[in-house]
Amino acid sequence: MFHCETGGTVHVTDGSQPGAAPSYRWVGRAASAGFARGPARVLREPADLEACRPAEIVVARHATANVARAARDAAGLVCETGGVLSHMAILARELGVPCVTGLRGIVDAVESGAELRVDGTHGVVDAPPGPQNAPAAPNSAPAAPRSVPPLRPGLVALLRFGRFSSTFECQQAVLSPEALLGVATLVDAPTAVGLGGPLEIEFDDGCILTAETRLRDLATGLTRLLEAGLPSAAALRATYANDSRWSGWDGIPSDVASALVRFVRMNRITWIAALAKEEVALALRAAVAERPDADETVGERFLRALAATGSPAAAGSLPPHLRRRVDTLADLVWVTERKNSVLSRCAAIVGQLPIAETLGLQPDGLTDDGTNAGRHQRVEAVRAALGAGEPWR
Repeated sequence: MFHCETGGTVHVTDGSQPGAAPSYRWVGRAASAGFARGPARVLREPADLEACRPAEIVVARHATANVARAARDAAGLVCETGGVLSHMAILARELGVPCVTGLRGIVDAVESGAELRVDGTHGVVDAPPGPQNAPAAPNSAPAAPRSVPPLRPGLVALLRFGRFSSTFECQQAVLSPEALLGVATLVDAPTAVGLGGPLEIEFDDGCILTAETRLRDLATGLTRLLEAGLPSAAALRATYANDSRWSGWDGIPSDVASALVRFVRMNRITWIAALAKEEVALALRAAVAERPDADETVGERFLRALAATGSPAAAGSLPPHLRRRVDTLADLVWVTERKNSVLSRCAAIVGQLPIAETLGLQPDGLTDDGTNAGRHQRVEAVRAALGAGEPWR
């Protein structure tokens, strides 16, 4: 039930007895402490959700809303993407179940029913030897890979879209006008915060790509701005909360321009938080690693530091500079956690508004023609129409 070529960090141990099945080990990120063992439930298609049973190990590429529902009764969670601040990691800690993230390729390597052992404390997933975990017979043809084609060197995927795509993201099959607003806001994020020109992107069918080095530099720059309070993460959170509570969202807004301003600003804050939070987490984790807390691993100290937010007793044990970073992290996570709820609800409302006309474009100027070139042109048209937009500060 396993394909050895997963593309992730995998260790294979041969069985000690002749004919014994090998064991497999994936090493990822320790996202939620604890141990669990049970049958895998691999989520690739919508039908896989209907087959979910309690006490299974849910294996997914991303933490979509559908995956989150399946996770409620899971014994453990395993995710190909994300870190300790990803949606899957936060969900796992809320549910109190072990979770390992960052296991690229495991969705294509594991089949539902395979026995898995999840060690969320050390970031390890094991497939112990057993009949249900036996590899294919030597003479059988290898299973066809189900993963998306590899990206060109130096590029990373910013977004994927498509109706129940291979990444199990239930999103629109086309780039709708409201989605174009979000993409244009992302492209202009560096300009809006004074960190260089617009982000250069490429469309590759259902994927939006950008240069990994530029994205990393942007994340680093955003982190410096946030730590300097230009602005603070708390200010971003307050602005987002204020925009999301706008009375116009209670129905179809009559003031379309105000709705678009708020929607664009909420998207910009979401992108900033999403890009910066892992960088802030790395800095916090490095600082926590230097503390001489006895009998605790770095990962355990880090998660305990995160739990200090809102807990005076726990926060009191942290020095002020660490408490500030924890608070920053909490505010950034608060924003990104509302992407699939608050921002999605606002997007559904904005999708019913005359976006093109309000931006001064032709009524059909934002209609997706399904081509990579056409999508790029439409993003540029939205960027030009928005201009500098509302200052994020």
